[in-house]
Amino acid sequence: MSTREAKLKRVYLFSDVDDEALGRIGELCDWRRYKKGRQIVGEQDLTNVVYILTAGRVRAKRFSTGGKEVSYRDLEEGAIFGEYSAIDARPRSATIVALTDCETAVLGQAEFLALIQEYPGVAMRFIRELVQQVRSLSDRVFEFSTLAVNSRIHAELVRMASAVPPDTDGIRRIKDPPTHLEIANRISTHREAVSRELAYLESGGVIKKSRQVLAVLDIERLRSMISSL
Repeated sequence: MSTREAKLKRVYLFSDVDDEALGRIGELCDWRRYKKGRQIVGEQDLTNVVYILTAGRVRAKRFSTGGKEVSYRDLEEGAIFGEYSAIDARPRSATIVALTDCETAVLGQAEFLALIQEYPGVAMRFIRELVQQVRSLSDRVFEFSTLAVNSRIHAELVRMASAVPPDTDGIRRIKDPPTHLEIANRISTHREAVSRELAYLESGGVIKKSRQVLAVLDIERLRSMISSL
């Protein structure tokens, strides 16, 4: 198996595709690298290629007319982005920025659509991924409508911690955590509110934070603190 095939094998969509097919997919891709901080996709761009993230981490976000940043989600190695425009041929719905140095394998719209038609397993995984995105967005809409700011912070921390397997001591350690401002942008509040609440949680022994790691010491206690208005 070549290096490129091995990278594609780690992508969720292609995890059950045979090596020969992975080789063909790899040849169809335009392989690109992006430096940390580089914009990869711009909101309202008229492109429709699909990006397969084979290394690094990116963030999807938008900006209001007043310049306020709203972050949607961070994507890790193995994710894809740009698929919405490939499906409906509409302008890009978000800006994608590299949080680290990144590598992507880029598929054209026609090649991507042919791929999900040719491989039922890829199509089913793609459908599951879209359903998961809808569920996640539904949860966020519900939180914005029913939770006070402190509970929205708790819910965001639980979401981040749930994506990280616990260490042998049961602690979930989120490496390179988002800044207080980035968390605030995700849940539509201000940095000061996040700073106050994280300090409160740390004093209560629920979390322990540093610049490199945010450790959730008791995720069940944190989850129990989430309460509706």
